[in-house]
Amino acid sequence: MMKQADIVNVPDQDLNWILPAPVPVEEKVETGDTFNAGFLTNMSELGQLKRPKLKTLSPKVLEAALSHGARVAAVPVLRAGANPPWAGEL
Repeated sequence: MMKQADIVNVPDQDLNWILPAPVPVEEKVETGDTFNAGFLTNMSELGQLKRPKLKTLSPKVLEAALSHGARVAAVPVLRAGANPPWAGEL
């Protein structure tokens, strides 16, 4: 199934099972959505959200987008409420 997917959505509960959070988590609401938004925004900014580009995605580009998604998702877990970051906060 994974070979057929262009993008895979992994719930934050599953990611936490694989790699537990190293800091106390204030809020988990919308963390996965915030990660996805950061990841997809970065992929779009890099011009990589077209099917031909996804099929030839380099590890370097994927790592950059995943890292950006993680940075974006790290913000709301440290503050109360579903409060994702604004672009200027990153």
